[in-house]
Amino acid sequence: MKCTNCGNKIEDGKLYCDFCGKAVQVVPDYNAFDDEALASLLKEQNDEPKQEKSSINFSCKKEDQKKMSRKRKVFFVSLILLAIIVVIFTVLYTHSGKYYYAVGEARDQAKDYQTAISFYEKSESAYPLKSRVRIGEDYYKMKQYDDAETILLEAIDIDDDYEEAYRILLEVYNATKDYDAMQNLKSGVTSENILSLFTDYVTDTVEFSEKGGSYHDDLTLALSAPSNYTIYYTLDGTPPTKQSGTKYKEEIELSDGTTTVKAICVNNKGEEGAVVSNTYKISYKSPDYPEVTPSSGTYHSETLITMTANSGERIYYTWDGSTPTSDSEEYIDPIVIPEGNHILSVIVINKHGMSSDVLKMNYQYLP
Repeated sequence: MKCTNCGNKIEDGKLYCDFCGKAVQVVPDYNAFDDEALASLLKEQNDEPKQEKSSINFSCKKEDQKKMSRKRKVFFVSLILLAIIVVIFTVLYTHSGKYYYAVGEARDQAKDYQTAISFYEKSESAYPLKSRVRIGEDYYKMKQYDDAETILLEAIDIDDDYEEAYRILLEVYNATKDYDAMQNLKSGVTSENILSLFTDYVTDTVEFSEKGGSYHDDLTLALSAPSNYTIYYTLDGTPPTKQSGTKYKEEIELSDGTTTVKAICVNNKGEEGAVVSNTYKISYKSPDYPEVTPSSGTYHSETLITMTANSGERIYYTWDGSTPTSDSEEYIDPIVIPEGNHILSVIVINKHGMSSDVLKMNYQYLP
């Protein structure tokens, strides 16, 4: 090693130059050949990686292109498959019961009930119960009550515990005032939930204590209904309502003439029931003869005559052959046949002042 200051040789391991005393700076011996060889080697090394790197890059690009091409093919195939699935699903859905039912509901919203019915009919295979109920409801809305009743009864046959079918059918019967049908429907129900639906409607009718027909005397008529109803009636033949009818509080007295009595039940919600009607023709009748015992004849001992008539009728008599009136002697207790030959004349007068024909009887009392 040489000293960088004076150029003299410094022995290995020395830290200072023995000639000038300068600190040692290590500088390797210079060789021009070594520089050239080193430069040549570096050039070769630099060239080789560049060529290898270029080859690798080209290969990677080509592989990436292949991968990209495969991805694109997979994407487009997936897209086509998805489109096919969507088309198949759409076709299947638009021909399904669910689709038809949904369209029916949409047409109901638009109040296009006839079209809604046509779609509900197509959905019956999927929803036999729900579809029938909706069809019945649409018929009811269109006031086609017979069709509504038929289809709703079919729904109840499918499931006799389906409340919605009963609710709409009750609306149909209420609209048509078919209370007999309503009562028949109720008679077949055991479910408490469904029976509760009937409380909104009047299913009972007024009962009359006397049948309509012909009578010969005044009539006392009583009307009755379950305790949860109020009764309204008319006597002139017009249909009663809450406003036009007379509220029933006590028995009705019917007298001479023809009277048509009509009555309804009204529940606590103001719903009116079916009108029940009876006609009463009352024509007063003259009373019959009284029963008189003993009969006409000759008697030799004291004999009592008794006479009887119907309740409410009075008996009047004379012994001198004259025609009795209400001013004549009234029969109260048995009477004695007077001595001799006498004609007993008797009449009966009822509470309406009508008199019977005169009954004449001949008695001889010969002691």
